Amino acid sequence: MTWIRERSITVPAPRDDVWGVISNLAAWPALLGEFNNLVPSEGQLRAGGAGTFTIAGLKAAAHLIAPGTFYIRHFAPGQGVELVLQAPRAQFVVGFALDDAPLDAPVAGSAAPLSGPATVLTQTLHIEGVTERVVRPVAERLDARLDVLGARILGQLGGVAESRGLKVVIAGESGDVATRLAARAALRGHRPVLLLSESRPDLPFAQAYWNGTDLGGWVNEVREQPGRTVLVNLTADAPAHLDGAAPGVAAEGYAARGTHSLIMATRQCHEPLRGWVQLEYRGAHAEVPAETHAPETPADERPNTLERYVLRAPVAPASALNPLAVVAAAGAETQIGRGKLGRRLRRLAELGRTQIDPSAVELWVADVLERLDAWR
Repeated sequence: MTWIRERSITVPAPRDDVWGVISNLAAWPALLGEFNNLVPSEGQLRAGGAGTFTIAGLKAAAHLIAPGTFYIRHFAPGQGVELVLQAPRAQFVVGFALDDAPLDAPVAGSAAPLSGPATVLTQTLHIEGVTERVVRPVAERLDARLDVLGARILGQLGGVAESRGLKVVIAGESGDVATRLAARAALRGHRPVLLLSESRPDLPFAQAYWNGTDLGGWVNEVREQPGRTVLVNLTADAPAHLDGAAPGVAAEGYAARGTHSLIMATRQCHEPLRGWVQLEYRGAHAEVPAETHAPETPADERPNTLERYVLRAPVAPASALNPLAVVAAAGAETQIGRGKLGRRLRRLAELGRTQIDPSAVELWVADVLERLDAWR
């Protein structure tokens, strides 16, 4: 059995700096998040060098894949490294290649050109062997989290000095949708902040505690520099008046309280936020004038923001498919089902109201990033 993936990202940092992080194999467990340890057998790294490893999260199949040994098949300073991880009945190749990015190249799909030196980081993953299906979940997570890896590299290098970047406060979700958005925002020179009910030390982003309803210390993330701050509300079902929906369209209580809490935080700012991005299950993408609200909406219940953008959630209308089949189609392989938003989408799918559209998530994240670029 064979499985191969190759994907590239642009990291806004000089190639030598990126290489300094990637070439430190001892730091790979923290950097990649999938290894308990990765220990070279000798101090100096070189092609032909060897070592041992164990993979995290696969204890049930440890007798098949770990502990194992690896050897360094390719090691070219400043250019790339490739490890071959060997285990009983399987071979797992993890490689990184580095190239200078053209100065006029966009970052992470942005239309905005680079403002300084940058590196194209290409990750190659290749599995061969009869236990390929045992190791593949690890490789799929590495593939899905390549953007987060780029953000971790930036974090180790001290971030990106981008004067035009925005603070992007992301509320209501801690799973793959939020982390993918935060990582790509960081790679484009923005400063993401996640509002979370539980700390995520595995994520390389600033975080603030928010229980989903109350005002607290997290409000400082919104009112510190509101004119350069965008709030992305992923609590999904907001009060109907936010997108001009017909009166009487009910929102789930928790989500409505969360949105109300975020609105109240913006009302404490001395000036309007640069922008507000709202996730909705109904309607379509639309740029909504900040002053557009249902006539009966009190002024103190409107977000204090210069511009608002309403995005339809990455879901599709319910079809004739069996709800269980719909949930299975969303699948753990897509990484979409993690976090509160993923759980809510799955619940709706089970109720037959909607189904997750994994392909739409990528477009959804790209749409938000395009809006952030426009608001710089």
